[in-house]
Amino acid sequence: MKTTHITGIVLAREKSSGMGTDKGLTLLNGKPMMEHILNALFPCVNDILIVANNQNYTTFGYPIYEDVIKDCGPMGGTYTGL
Repeated sequence: MKTTHITGIVLAREKSSGMGTDKGLTLLNGKPMMEHILNALFPCVNDILIVANNQNYTTFGYPIYEDVIKDCGPMGGTYTGL
C-alpha cells in the first residue's frame, strides 16, 4: 500500500502594490492573515513550509525558505517551494 505525503507551500509575498504592506502579517479579526491561511491548510497536508524573505514569519512555527531567485515574484517563490 502506497501512502501519499503532501506538503503545503505557502507563498508569503511581502511586496503588495495595492496595500503597501506585508499582507500576511496584516490583522484580520485580530489574527494575522497568515494564521488564517495556515489554519485552513493544516488539516489537508502532512507538512507546511513558508516561502518568505521576512523572518517575522518564523513566529508561526513552520520552516521558512527565502527565495532562491530574488525579485522573480510568485514564480520564484513556487520554484523555491518545490
